[in-house]
Formats: sequence, structure tokens, C-alpha cells
Amino acid sequence: MKTPPTLLSRNCVLSFIGEEDWEILHEIMKDEGVKQFLPDFYNIIKLKEDFLCVMNSFAVLCDKDESIIWGIYLKGSLIGFIGLLDIPQNTTIFYSVDKKFRCKGLAKESVSAVIEYIKKMNLSDNIYSEVFEDNAASIAVLENNGFIPTHRIENKIAFLRRIK
Repeated sequence: MKTPPTLLSRNCVLSFIGEEDWEILHEIMKDEGVKQFLPDFYNIIKLKEDFLCVMNSFAVLCDKDESIIWGIYLKGSLIGFIGLLDIPQNTTIFYSVDKKFRCKGLAKESVSAVIEYIKKMNLSDNIYSEVFEDNAASIAVLENNGFIPTHRIENKIAFLRRIK
């Protein structure tokens, strides 16, 4: 099984999420913010068995170089996650930070670290994301990392970040 490379941001370490942290990750993923702003994701991880299937699916997709998921660690503790899907054709970024650590710039610097990794490894020409229009914090994270809004899809805003 491939493991994602470890990335460093100013305050965080983005690295492989070992099974010893899956329980913590599952709790982070069941947060009300994830439920509100990543509802499709939330709906497929509510039950522990489903969560384990999702984590195993990420491992399979990582082995195929189609997806990556990192844990966001602060001082050795898992505080969130960030991932890429559909590499390289429609590379899409998604992320969430535990509510106790929001609004501290940690998501912003984690997204920045992933963008730098994509550039360095030449993984994709573009990165996409979709954010609910009432998620001002996530919109700011993307815009502060050079993403531009491209269009609306119902109550979401689609964003694009060109790499080249």
C-alpha cells in the first residue's frame, strides 16, 4: 500500500492517517460542520463500518495514483483531514478541520502545502473545489490560495486554481 508523502506547512504536518487515528478521524468527520458543508461525504461515513470502507477505498485509489488523503496534525495530534480526488483529470480538493481549531489559518496553510505538492510533482494543471455559498470560511481559504470562482451549482460555488 502506498502512503502519501508527508507535507509540512507553517504549523502543521500533513501525513498518512494510521489506523490508530481512525477513531479520531471518524469523530472529526461526524462533526456538524462536515454534516453541513460536506453532506455527501458525511452521509457515507456516518456508520463506523461505512467509514472503514471509505478509508480502504482511499487506500486503493492512492495505490492507483487517483486519490490522496492526509491527516492534518498539529503538535502530533490529528485535527483534520485534507484530500485530493480524481487525480489528474479533475483534481478536486476537500478538507475539514476540527471545530476547536477552525479560524486559525490551519486549513489555509494546509491547502497551500497541497498546492505546492501538486506543483512540485506535476500532478495536475488545475485544482477544483465546490463550496456551499454560506461557508464563508472555506471560501476565504480557497480565495487566499489563489482559487477563483467559476460558476454556481445550485447553492454551491465552483472554484478553480490553475497550476500552470
